[in-house]
Amino acid sequence: AGSPCGDGNPWPGPQGDTPYRIDAPNGVTLAASATNFSFDAQGRPSAGITLTITGDTVRTLTVEAETGYVY
Repeated sequence: AGSPCGDGNPWPGPQGDTPYRIDAPNGVTLAASATNFSFDAQGRPSAGITLTITGDTVRTLTVEAETGYVY
């Protein structure tokens, strides 16, 4: 099941639902190295984080601490 990202200002969805949430399809899982995550006004993340998305293959998304660089 989906869950909101951190405790900042949630984005509204296309129908105005807040927080905007999309559930992963069956067989897709998401694992994160932190439970709360946000960006400040300068685009700096609250912490570095790694997201691992597993489905037909494994994909990893990393956000670097301080710079917010995403790869």
